[in-house]
Amino acid sequence: MGRSSAEIDDAAAEWAARADAGALDPHDAQALEAWLAEDPRHLGAYARAGAVLAHFEKARALGPDFDAEAQRPPSRRAALSALAATLAVTAGAGAITYGLIFRRYSTKRGEMRRIALPDGSTVTLNTASEVVVDFAVGRRSVKLERGEALFNVARGAKPLEVEAGGVRVQASNATFNVRQHAGRQVEVLVCSGVVDLADGSRIARLPTATIAYARPSAPVSAKSVSGDDVSRKLAWREGMIAFHGETLAEAADEFSRYTDQRIVIDDPEVARRTVVGLFVANDPAGFAKAVALSFGLHAQSVPEGVRLTADSAA
Repeated sequence: MGRSSAEIDDAAAEWAARADAGALDPHDAQALEAWLAEDPRHLGAYARAGAVLAHFEKARALGPDFDAEAQRPPSRRAALSALAATLAVTAGAGAITYGLIFRRYSTKRGEMRRIALPDGSTVTLNTASEVVVDFAVGRRSVKLERGEALFNVARGAKPLEVEAGGVRVQASNATFNVRQHAGRQVEVLVCSGVVDLADGSRIARLPTATIAYARPSAPVSAKSVSGDDVSRKLAWREGMIAFHGETLAEAADEFSRYTDQRIVIDDPEVARRTVVGLFVANDPAGFAKAVALSFGLHAQSVPEGVRLTADSAA
């Protein structure tokens, strides 16, 4: 049986007080992130706790007319009790639904991260990606600053708006993937549900199993895709990369998203070869060896990674 709202508010008050007292050490910061991801209610409770603490801080800083003794911080136990009580009142009265949440999340190269939003929706970040979550009163928005993210909008939740590269995506009860490519091109893959994609004044409605490409000042290009296509596009969730006719040059670029090890191809003819298959995202050397074996190429270890050449050039 899950925790009660009061127990969650108590835990949120504890975390908020600890964070307010000073920077959390890496172990505590990791524990806090795990607690926030454990239950969609946790992030909302934590946001409320932060809002209450911020209110207390403003009250203490109102000026010299306040009694210095009265402004002294209460004991830790008293502060936690007062904070938890305030949270219970505001939550019970419906004064704060999700609080004021403005948080930035990011992943390093080769890292993935799942984020629970306060309305029960989730965002899963792919490698080297960054989002800003902005859940204020009457607002449900996420800005994809860079990279790629999979959005799962909870059933019954209000529409979630995602902004990426000047393009806006809005959906309710839908799952969709958004990726920013070079040149500000934005790729939107609708896995389930219906998504509205807005580019300026133009709005395109995208049904399930549709992929669309958009950029500011250019028409939206959309087409239907198969279930296999969707699975290939989302292979990154399993730490894999799926190719289906991409060139070796395109494959090398894709691997560079996940690891510092590079696949170097100097020969244009080799770079134009196409590849099909499923490969481990952080193993470019294994990919290069498999390709070399299939195409009669040579894979040579170099300081920056691995170089693919025709056998005659080895």
